[in-house]
Amino acid sequence: MKKIICIAVALLVLSLGTAMAAPLNDLSRGQTAVGAASDNLYIEHKIADRFTIGFQNIDTSSSDDAIDFYGQYRLNNTFRAIIGHRDYADGAGYLGIGATRELDNKWDGHAQVLFGDEFVEAQVGATYKITSEVDANVYYRSFMPDVGDDKNRLGVGITYKF
Repeated sequence: MKKIICIAVALLVLSLGTAMAAPLNDLSRGQTAVGAASDNLYIEHKIADRFTIGFQNIDTSSSDDAIDFYGQYRLNNTFRAIIGHRDYADGAGYLGIGATRELDNKWDGHAQVLFGDEFVEAQVGATYKITSEVDANVYYRSFMPDVGDDKNRLGVGITYKF
């Protein structure tokens, strides 16, 4: 119980910032990941060999935060299809594609593009494996809404897998 409380407090402390999608985590079936980045909190759970579901809260630097519900279907060892719903402005569905690649035994690279009715979002980044349960993430993200200014940022995050 203390471990869960410590993780929750750490995630709340790390949740300050302005918008990004969760990194593409490699999980085993039944494994869960919780994470925080410069601008979001997320939780993912791999419910089947090829399918992961997730939820994230994104600080958009406006009066309304965005909330995502999404699923990722692993097409092969590199690519995954992404489908989700973002409650941003009016709320809308989105589709996307993501790719991961091992860079060396401690680093993985990832990229993803999401296409929604009200936005396009692109992200590239790298994940450093601190331990088998903890990863650190660095990323560059571009959020391009249909209305308003584009938001580009460099950010960092941390993920705990159990």
